[in-house]
Amino acid sequence: MKTWEEQDGVAFLRDIGVRQGGKVLEFGWRVGHYSIPAAFAVGRRGMVYALDKDSEPLDQLTEKAKALGLPNIKTMRTPGQVDVAVESDTIPTILFANTGQ
Repeated sequence: MKTWEEQDGVAFLRDIGVRQGGKVLEFGWRVGHYSIPAAFAVGRRGMVYALDKDSEPLDQLTEKAKALGLPNIKTMRTPGQVDVAVESDTIPTILFANTGQ
């Protein structure tokens, strides 16, 4: 898993256009399958917004991010709507898959 989070996942996200200082919005990936590599990919100047309908995986993601020294992940609980309040103007990358109910 560590290889995905710190290397392979980062490389994949960079291949699809995620850059240092960028923003990523991730829907429903539970404990951060993409949030963690995205946080490494965007670096300290970037931001990852991780949304889920359940608090428990978001709490686990927050703890995992702290342990890895990643202050650039903001978790948000949502009942499933796509209209969410985030900081700033645009988010160029949205990760949305495997979000079955």
